[in-house]
Amino acid sequence: MITVIIIGFILNESELGLFKATEKVAYLISFMLVVINSVMPPRYAELYANNKLLELEVLVKKTIAYLCLKKKQPIQNATLL
Repeated sequence: MITVIIIGFILNESELGLFKATEKVAYLISFMLVVINSVMPPRYAELYANNKLLELEVLVKKTIAYLCLKKKQPIQNATLL
């Protein structure tokens, strides 16, 4: 909120609206990264410790695809997690 007030002194209304929309997208991406970074490392470590390197490779590729939003199926149907 304070950011919008401060930026409001610099930008006009339409630019401020674009800034606010961009800020929301940035928060969403940040949230996704926090979730992935808290869930995936233990799974990676388990696969590596059990020498399941092919499964690890597949999981890493799925994670990257998910983060890049390249999944063809909707997120709610994702089998990644």
